[in-house]
Amino acid sequence: MKINDALNEIERLQKELAAAKLIIALQEKIIKDLNLNNDKKIEEYELLSEKKRIAEIDKFVKKSEVLDTIINEPEEIKKEEKEKKKRGIKTGSKKHKNFDFESKVSETIYEDPIEDTCPYCGQKLDVASEKIRYEVRYVPAKLEVIKIIKRSKVCKKCNKKNNKIYCKVASTPFPGSILTPSFAAWILNHKYYLGIPFNKLEEYIKESLKIEVSKQSLADYAAKSASLLEPVYSRMKDDLLNDERKVIHSDETTLVVSKKPNEDKDRKKSYVYVYRSGLYSKNQIMIYSFNETREIAKTAEWLKKFEGTIVCDDYAGYNQLKKGNPKIKLQKCMAHARRRFADILKSLKENERKGTKSYEILSLFKKIFEYESQYKKDNLDPDSIVKRRKRDQIPIKNKLYKLIFDTSYTPNSSISAAVKYVKDIWDDMRTYIENGYLEPSNNIAERAVKPFVIQRKVFQTSGSYAGARYTSKLFSIIQTARANNLDTYQYLNYLLENIKNKEISIESLLPYSNEMRKKFSNTLCES
Repeated sequence: MKINDALNEIERLQKELAAAKLIIALQEKIIKDLNLNNDKKIEEYELLSEKKRIAEIDKFVKKSEVLDTIINEPEEIKKEEKEKKKRGIKTGSKKHKNFDFESKVSETIYEDPIEDTCPYCGQKLDVASEKIRYEVRYVPAKLEVIKIIKRSKVCKKCNKKNNKIYCKVASTPFPGSILTPSFAAWILNHKYYLGIPFNKLEEYIKESLKIEVSKQSLADYAAKSASLLEPVYSRMKDDLLNDERKVIHSDETTLVVSKKPNEDKDRKKSYVYVYRSGLYSKNQIMIYSFNETREIAKTAEWLKKFEGTIVCDDYAGYNQLKKGNPKIKLQKCMAHARRRFADILKSLKENERKGTKSYEILSLFKKIFEYESQYKKDNLDPDSIVKRRKRDQIPIKNKLYKLIFDTSYTPNSSISAAVKYVKDIWDDMRTYIENGYLEPSNNIAERAVKPFVIQRKVFQTSGSYAGARYTSKLFSIIQTARANNLDTYQYLNYLLENIKNKEISIESLLPYSNEMRKKFSNTLCES
């Protein structure tokens, strides 16, 4: 090849590369815009649906009533059952054998063998025996009882022994139970989305169906559902760990567990951690993880192999993660640092604020966040954001550095404590400058933890460690479905119906999969 031809080829490839980079930058901007718009639409949808949710909750809870129930009791249920057996109390093989399901049946379904003729002589088969079971299903706005009659058939013409033909085993994920995917989805949606305690659901079911499904049974149903959905939860964690943008936002909140093992009886608080994908991530994922303690070896064991940036507060455990894995970077939340100086100013009279070092420092933080807001308005792609940050924010950072490191403050004062906090996180507070996929604050993780905090105000405590773990898994799936604009009830129903279907992959059942988005997109949230 001649030199000129080679140069022309290089020039052509460079143009193609530039065009490809432009397309990628555009796609990244679109993803971020969609995720920002998605968050905004979800907030708008929550406001619009608030009255409906309150009305739904009013079915279960009187306005004057204080809810002091616990969130989940599955482990305590098992203990209670064991104690009953030890005391010689008969628990019975059928939980609902004393209830008149027959009077509540709205539909009868016959389950027959596939074969309709005798395989030996071709004679039409006759019914040989029947087994009856009942299921509770949820249809929009009501619960109803379905009667299932499972029949075997026999050829009366043949004299062959053991010639009965049986129906295939039912494919329900809850065999031998009144629980169905629709009923389970109804329970989970009301419990972990609307925040209705199990005892209130028990009362509602008794009023609407005139049958007793105890709160212990409801908790057990939730535990069984969580166990069934474990593969979805595990895959979500793997996908977040391998996020294409290599960004995870993390925050945590406390949780009191009412009944703990003897070795932990003096522990006052446990924790629920929230891990969320960044704004540029194609898959919006929220992982809630319960941990008995705040030890990083237990709270974030699964993050040890992560290669990317964790946006977080100044919890020392993240520093340990970074120390143990040099491929982990940290972006400490700048909003946490700014808040300390804002709190100092709030304690001063308005005419005393200007001229203080706190006011000066806070003004610099404010300018940084104003620039970040402007980048969003300008629809900048990640590479352009990095360039603008270096141009706009590094001079501000230099001024901030002098106020933090080169200025003396009165020992033990409020501002000296706030300055020390910034000193300790200074290096990890600047990571975002070089990475356009990062945010300087951890606001999206704080928003993700709010739904759990709101429900915790209702249930106040968790009944057991096991219950808290089940809750965190179910909460992860439901909140991720919400983050991806899915109708949570419809999605849960489909998920429970198909989780054991070997012909449907786990990938296609994930709440951020294209299949689920097409099937269960919440049109109210999109409009």
